[in-house]
Amino acid sequence: MHRLSYVAAGLLLATLLLCGAVPSFAQQGGKKAAPELTERERLANTALFVDAVKERLNENYGLAEEMLHRVIVAEPSHDAAHYELAILMVMSGRMQEALQEVETAVSYNPENHWYKVMLGDLYNQTGQFRKAEACWRELSEKYPENLDYSNNYAYSLTQQNRLKEALKVYDAMQNQLGLNEQLCETKKNIWIYLKKPDAAVAELKPLMEAFPGEAKYFLEAAQVYFTFNKEKKGVAYLEAAQRIDSTNEKLQMTLYDYYAKHNRQKEAYACLRRIVANPAVPIEPKRKVLGGYYMLAQKDTSCYREINPMLDLLVKAHPQQPESWSLRADFMIQQQRFTDALSDLERVLALDSSKSIVWEYYITILLQMNRPVEAAKAGERASQLFPTQAIPYFAMAAGAMEDQDYEAAVANLQSALKYVSDNPAFVSDIYRMMARAYEAMGSYSKAEEAEARRVEYQRQADKKQKLKNPEPPK
Repeated sequence: MHRLSYVAAGLLLATLLLCGAVPSFAQQGGKKAAPELTERERLANTALFVDAVKERLNENYGLAEEMLHRVIVAEPSHDAAHYELAILMVMSGRMQEALQEVETAVSYNPENHWYKVMLGDLYNQTGQFRKAEACWRELSEKYPENLDYSNNYAYSLTQQNRLKEALKVYDAMQNQLGLNEQLCETKKNIWIYLKKPDAAVAELKPLMEAFPGEAKYFLEAAQVYFTFNKEKKGVAYLEAAQRIDSTNEKLQMTLYDYYAKHNRQKEAYACLRRIVANPAVPIEPKRKVLGGYYMLAQKDTSCYREINPMLDLLVKAHPQQPESWSLRADFMIQQQRFTDALSDLERVLALDSSKSIVWEYYITILLQMNRPVEAAKAGERASQLFPTQAIPYFAMAAGAMEDQDYEAAVANLQSALKYVSDNPAFVSDIYRMMARAYEAMGSYSKAEEAEARRVEYQRQADKKQKLKNPEPPK
């Protein structure tokens, strides 16, 4: 059952007045009433009050407030006017003034529970939780069927850090409501705050029993135990959750981390397979985990027995994402499986041709496999997209050499030299091809000059490589 809003409650009071159901607002049990008005004055003041409520409903808030003040001047004990004035003040964010007005309304009419509801809310909003507690306890005891009042009572207790008392209120609510997920979660969080993981998990067990096909409650229980470093207890719930739903990505990632941490390689690998094969899991965390194998494989090639099936699962799960094919291509290149790498790079370029590095890998592999004509075609496409990159021109030069068009080869090589970066080994290769082209053209002096430049840059490349990988001391 939900309580009426302040606005609706105010409208109800106005309706009662119009119908003549409430003869006077000076109620018994509150403050001593001011001297009674004459019948004529009372009727006029009542009409003024009703008009004020109408103005508020019509959003003429300034006029409504001015009229309510006039009502209170004429009749200070007019509790409904104080209440209506409090509503206006809440709407304009004047909480302390609103609190004073509703406290006055309650003092004149302590039996009106709508006033108490507003009073309890304002105590909560202004941080006066001890007063709020008294207000909500009274309302929850008087109206036990209204669980909003009990909920507010429990809230006021939690704000005073009286959590065990709040738990008793929540228990009473649950006895009345029956099994309720929100209440179970609230109680679980309180026990977590109290650093009682077993008690927190106990709050989840009724949900596990009622919904044995829902993995999330088992996963929550595991997370509670993991938070308190009780991993053995936590993993038991993770494994139970996995038996219910082996596709849950959060669950599988948590299990994978646990198994990997404790060197349970077989279980970790099985979890990772499920993660990678699941299209619902975003590709980025998969790439991060699988990419970690790249450095390992440089030292231990037996890793490929594990990683290659994973890469197949990755491209199957994400066939429309170029990142999946690109990652597999990296590993194919590392294993010198160039035909497979080319195939994967072609899929990458079909999905996204905007990355120059992909074109460079693709062209380089074609050249390495001695397929200059295909490399030249790829270079021509790449040069249109990236006119300041050197490798596409080098590829076109290789194609021209294959066609014995040596002038075109030299022109493309000169373009490659304009855009080459600090890479003496690559520059040496450019001059090597240029020397061959000039020699085929009969330009021997230019061929000798190009060869001399090749030797110079090759010397620089060798020196750079030696500095990068120095010989161990004898």
